[in-house]
Amino acid sequence: MCSSDLAPGEPVDLPHSGAVVVAPAVGTGARSFTDRRAAHDYAAQLHTAGRAVLVQPHDARPATSLVFLAGRASHAFTAVGAAEPDFAVWDVGLAALDAAARRLRLSSAEFLTARADVTGGVDDPRLLRLRLISPGLGWLTLDDDTRARQQRQFALAVESTLQRRGLGPLSHRRP
Repeated sequence: MCSSDLAPGEPVDLPHSGAVVVAPAVGTGARSFTDRRAAHDYAAQLHTAGRAVLVQPHDARPATSLVFLAGRASHAFTAVGAAEPDFAVWDVGLAALDAAARRLRLSSAEFLTARADVTGGVDDPRLLRLRLISPGLGWLTLDDDTRARQQRQFALAVESTLQRRGLGPLSHRRP
C-alpha cells in the first residue's frame, strides 16, 4: 500500500495487518497504530477538521535523513550520526523535493532548507517524509570540517535568497 492524500470524505483504506501510520497530509500529528479502529477514528477526526490524511504502513527500518540547502544535496545523517548514502537514496529525496516544488509552482532552489527521510537503503529506498518547514538539519552529527563547510553553504543560500527577494546582504543593512 502506498500513501496518498485522502481528502475529507474519501474512504480510508487500511492494510489488513500490521502497524499503520495515519498523519495529516500537511503539518504535524503523525501517529502509529496497531488497532485498526483507533486508526480509522483518528483519520475521521482529521477529516472532520477539514484536513487531508496520509495513510501508510509503519516502516520500522532505520531512516536516513537527507538535507538539501537551496535545492541542492548538502549532507545526510541517521539516528547514530553522519551518513554517506548511495546515489539511489539521494535520488528518492531529490525526486520528492522536485515533486513538492512542481506542486507549488516553484523551483526546488526556492526551498531554503528541506529534509527527506528515506528508509530501505539502496535496495529499496522509500520516502518516509519530506520536511520543508523548519526541518532539523543534523549539524551536530557532522564532523567539525564538514559542519563548517555545510554551514557556510547554508549561509550562502540564505544570502542568495535574501538577494533574490530584494533584501540584499544583511551585512549592508542598518537597524
